[in-house]
Amino acid sequence: MKLDYNCVRNVMLSIESLEQGQFLNDANGSAFPLLKDYTADKIAYTVERLIEAGYIPNRRITTLPYGRIHYEIDSLTWEGHQYLDCIRNDDIWDKTRKKVSPFGGLPFTLMAEIAKGLIRFKLKELGID
Repeated sequence: MKLDYNCVRNVMLSIESLEQGQFLNDANGSAFPLLKDYTADKIAYTVERLIEAGYIPNRRITTLPYGRIHYEIDSLTWEGHQYLDCIRNDDIWDKTRKKVSPFGGLPFTLMAEIAKGLIRFKLKELGID
């Protein structure tokens, strides 16, 4: 399955929006407004990749028969928050996606670097060095 960077961003934004005691899991994922257009399999695949990347803590994850996972996610890791801060702004995200589109996809870390560069440019335009 191909990793969908929009799904990555929307999963992370959905997790960040959780209140204390709430969680994103394999049963309620499509109930989140930002995730309603994704299949349960796409969300689960994205969650697995975010765990591998260290952006979501690896707790309350169970592998079910046929390779599916049951997950309950209630937070991002420090690294997850740092990455999300780079891609949170819709304008920065759109510009980042446009810059990487000729390559057909880039690693998370490189996308974050491109987003950081765009943020630095915006700050410079505002006179903040």
